[in-house]
Amino acid sequence: MTRPRQRASQERQTVDPGATCLGLFKQGFYVRSFECPAFQPKPSVFVYNLSEQRKLLGETNFSRAFAACADGQFRQTAGFRHIMNALPESIKRASRSGVIRATLRRYMPTSFWRHDLPLSSYAGRFGLMIDGALTPRCSYPFDAFTINDRDACRVQHYVDTYAERRLHTANRACSNPTTRGPSPEWRAQTSQVIEHACCLRNKSLAIRYQKEHEQLARNASHCVLGNGVNQMSLTWQPLHVLGVFYTQPEDAPHARTLWSVLHSIDHQERVLCQFPRRRYLQDESCGARCSATVRQYYRVQRGGGQGRRPVI
Repeated sequence: MTRPRQRASQERQTVDPGATCLGLFKQGFYVRSFECPAFQPKPSVFVYNLSEQRKLLGETNFSRAFAACADGQFRQTAGFRHIMNALPESIKRASRSGVIRATLRRYMPTSFWRHDLPLSSYAGRFGLMIDGALTPRCSYPFDAFTINDRDACRVQHYVDTYAERRLHTANRACSNPTTRGPSPEWRAQTSQVIEHACCLRNKSLAIRYQKEHEQLARNASHCVLGNGVNQMSLTWQPLHVLGVFYTQPEDAPHARTLWSVLHSIDHQERVLCQFPRRRYLQDESCGARCSATVRQYYRVQRGGGQGRRPVI
């Protein structure tokens, strides 16, 4: 009979502790941008400037809230009281409704990254990297504009006209720019959501539709091409978190803090990765040299120490 401790160890081995930042792109992985309701006016509004939040709240209050939110996203079990206890009284009332809604979500929006897919995600400045072998509850080939799940698609198998119909929707929305009202880009995104967003149970099918759109729209305007985001509704456990990523140099301190918080919780091996800010890992403009811009900074060694090692 397998003891619980042994079983947990076997589960942990599903994540390769020796994986490199660049190597993760071969099979793909999910990314979940860091969010903290204590810093957000409402759950759907992401706060980009955490350095400004640090100044407004003060180092102690900021650190307490940041650590509580990091723990909550890492475990996906943080309750309302756990996060609220970490917040100063001055922001508890303003954050209450946002914290409640955020902590009730068990399945959370993520994006799936791979060597042949765009490096795009909602507010993808820094956050968690999650095991790509997990199966999402719902998959969408673009940003579905929801923190919950949409109704299931009536057709759950491949339709060869899907990408063409989506392209037609984007072309129509982008073709008549106006000086008033929403931008063409906003109209294109919302039109695609209204006409084509439904829950696909098969991640591979959503990825196929996304790749077909990228191919069909490769020479189109940025408005028609879109932002390259796919959306996957996912739940995970701490053992599935591979590490922390960031894309902007100014977010490096926050990414390192997030990485340290995760390590302090379970002392497992994880990587800290810096990824480039471009649409694909290997962009046609720079060829194979682009992959060398992926940086791996930390990895906890089996002996408990920290080290800096190259990616390739």
